[in-house]
Amino acid sequence: MSSHERYSYFIADRMVESNQPAFFRLSVCDLSLSDLSGSTPEITLQHLEIGLQSPNVSDQLAVVGSVVSSLEKYNFLWFIQKVFAKLAEAYCVGNNLLRREIVQTFKLCVEHTYQIRNGHQIGEILVNVAYCNDYVARALTLRLFGLLAHQLYEVQSIQIFINSALSSKNCDELTAAIYAASQFSRYTIEFADSVYDKIVHLLHSDEIPRAVKFASMYILQHVNVGENRHKRLMYDLEAVLCIHIADYRFAERLLRAVVKMGTKNGAFGKYIPFIILRIVTGDSGRRIKETALEYLAEFALKCPVNFGTKGLLIFQKMFSKRSSGEPFQLRNLLRAFLYAAGGACIAPLNTEQKLDVVFFCNELIDSDAFESCAAGVAAYFNLITYTKDILLKELLLKSMILNFSKAVVKFNTCEPDENCCIEVFYYFVNAIFNYWILSDKKNAFLLKFLVSTIPATKAHRFVVLNVLRKMSSLCFETMKKISSLCDIKWLEEPFELGLVYFFAPPLCETSADTASVNKLKLTAWNKYMIGLTAMNTGHFKLAADMFEIICNYKIENDQHYKWLQLLIKICQNEAALMRMNCDNNDMELSSTLIAAASCYQTVISFLQDYCEAKGSSSFSVCWCMCRMVYLQALHNISNACKYLDYSIQLDKTGNIEQCIINFTKKANNYLKIQILI
Repeated sequence: MSSHERYSYFIADRMVESNQPAFFRLSVCDLSLSDLSGSTPEITLQHLEIGLQSPNVSDQLAVVGSVVSSLEKYNFLWFIQKVFAKLAEAYCVGNNLLRREIVQTFKLCVEHTYQIRNGHQIGEILVNVAYCNDYVARALTLRLFGLLAHQLYEVQSIQIFINSALSSKNCDELTAAIYAASQFSRYTIEFADSVYDKIVHLLHSDEIPRAVKFASMYILQHVNVGENRHKRLMYDLEAVLCIHIADYRFAERLLRAVVKMGTKNGAFGKYIPFIILRIVTGDSGRRIKETALEYLAEFALKCPVNFGTKGLLIFQKMFSKRSSGEPFQLRNLLRAFLYAAGGACIAPLNTEQKLDVVFFCNELIDSDAFESCAAGVAAYFNLITYTKDILLKELLLKSMILNFSKAVVKFNTCEPDENCCIEVFYYFVNAIFNYWILSDKKNAFLLKFLVSTIPATKAHRFVVLNVLRKMSSLCFETMKKISSLCDIKWLEEPFELGLVYFFAPPLCETSADTASVNKLKLTAWNKYMIGLTAMNTGHFKLAADMFEIICNYKIENDQHYKWLQLLIKICQNEAALMRMNCDNNDMELSSTLIAAASCYQTVISFLQDYCEAKGSSSFSVCWCMCRMVYLQALHNISNACKYLDYSIQLDKTGNIEQCIINFTKKANNYLKIQILI
């Protein structure tokens, strides 16, 4: 007889003893173990209780293994409560094999544990195993406490047990205790503070395995001790770093945990720059120095205020102590300095500190490297923008005016570096934009310099293009100037759609023609995007030519070819409307309007069919419909002119809409006169 058959007879006997109805007994007797778990929730609970009380361990393990599928099938609150309560009771009386299976079940059903309402009661049941003499049982219990931390983090007896387990000499129990402590620390800062001393002791100890130390570092992220213990905390962590500074992996993980702790704990965060300063200026390896500066940049981005009164001045020391042959160190140092400049001067500085800040900015501008010079210019604007110290702001403004001209002269010989840090380049370009605005938008050299950075910094040209777009929106003459400075060859590699705007700017003559664009090494998609941009900015002749060139390519999809043909017709009709002048008669204007409206009607029909197949392009349909209705309205107004014996005369600009508006005003006056007569 197999184990499943023996178990079925065992269930049947228990059902008879419990005086269950006959039909219920028959349904249970004939079902195997796997079939029984697929019945009603009540039967499943009965099955679980009987299975856990079975003298056969394999039956106990099998019934615990069926809990996962049962919870997925019966996701009811009362069912979940009873299942986990029964598992907790079985955990206390079972052997370690069953306990391990129950812990695994809790791990697989961890999302269901969030629905438990009597979590403290389950914790009180489980804590009975906590102080047994079996270290395996204690380790499994600690693992289970860690999985249920969101339910048990307020239970004092469990916190005490985990705290005491951190002193265990058994590696398995200690590892489980660290896991439980790290999970509890996520929900209660007080617990993280209470175990801090033991974590530092573990990090100092030579007897603790490396993997255990790595796991304990996670707890440090949640430590939030009082201000009276911050200095001691800094000394403790620095001592551990000094001991293990040669072990890069260990030092990197500990430094990451310390920086995260400083990010969460603002009061302790002011010590982070000084910890990193001592690493950078010390005798540690190149790799850990680079990592420390990278973490410093991330910390400065998230918590610039934590650099405080003296925090900003440490950059000057780092800059002088850095390795000149390591560009990565310089890049992260400049990134951190620019981020910190946004909030570091909120605290008041004395006169000597103010001069040191200005001196460091000037030192960066005097550097031969483009990246350092750019960071110095950007730092001036960040400090001026964010500082609340009026005297420092005035000092920075005066110094900036004197040194900015020096930097401008240097830009003639110091070409932009393509490998320049994106953050430094972003702040630098925005600093030039702000200075250009302060100069009443008359500094032609700055405009020319920004345009010259487009081919030099291919990786960051989108930053320059965004700023140039803002500059062109402020002044029409600036847009024309930028368009004249751009070279059509810049479109080749890499292709940037924002650059196309300046070759076909709105309300200006295009600086790009079909022949010059066709000579470039561009894909069909790039030419299509040029055509769309030209279409949006009103250069319909260029757009139509681009679409005709694309039609010469081998297009396998008929729908794509038809769409290009429709775009060509739209551009031709819109171009015809723009060519209307005072020599055109009313008949030609009327026919041009009705032809354009008819073209949009064809496009709408095509897009509606496309929408039914693909489920998209609804916006395009609505836009074309609005344009078609508008053109039809203009056509009706044009026809009304004939009855009023009034001919619409277009001005030299060919603005049909404005001319029709002027006509309607005159037409209203004409009708009033006719009524009076």
